[in-house]
Amino acid sequence: MSWIRVIAAAALCASGCAGGQPPVAPPSPAPVAPDTSATDGERRADVVPVGCGESIGASGPVKMTGEFPATTTPDQFTGKVTIIAGTAKITGVTTPGADVYLARDGKIVSVPVPKDLVGRQVDIEPGGSAAFDAPGSARDCATDGQLAPGRYEIYAKIVLTEAEGSSMEATGGPWPLEVIAE
Repeated sequence: MSWIRVIAAAALCASGCAGGQPPVAPPSPAPVAPDTSATDGERRADVVPVGCGESIGASGPVKMTGEFPATTTPDQFTGKVTIIAGTAKITGVTTPGADVYLARDGKIVSVPVPKDLVGRQVDIEPGGSAAFDAPGSARDCATDGQLAPGRYEIYAKIVLTEAEGSSMEATGGPWPLEVIAE
């Protein structure tokens, strides 16, 4: 486990994990045009981090919408995601920002940027929503070099630790991104 994950887990726990249960550590880590597509998230007892070269997709009961730039240079970019509660209230602790992955043909080529994490309490009434910043990077996770210019897909993930200790994961995407040369 990387030191970033250890710090993230400690910060989330120190910020008020209910029931004394440690949270599941989150995955390691231009104008914005709105995208009205919504994808679902999923609820599971144990959330598995997604790594470089692995597949990523979106599914489950929590909808996520995203707004990201259409293009970026091989640097960092920022978007925004919104999770939308269905018929049940969503309550728990999460990180203040979404984890953003870039993929090509469904395989991860860029992982989330490091963040200074402090837990964020989330209480979303049925039908309500909560917005999160979604910083990403166009750096190749296999080489730490710049990604080649071309088309990529953006995926975003938010892991929420609920009061009873279970975790809910909302993953959205794909949203298109064109990486252009500097």
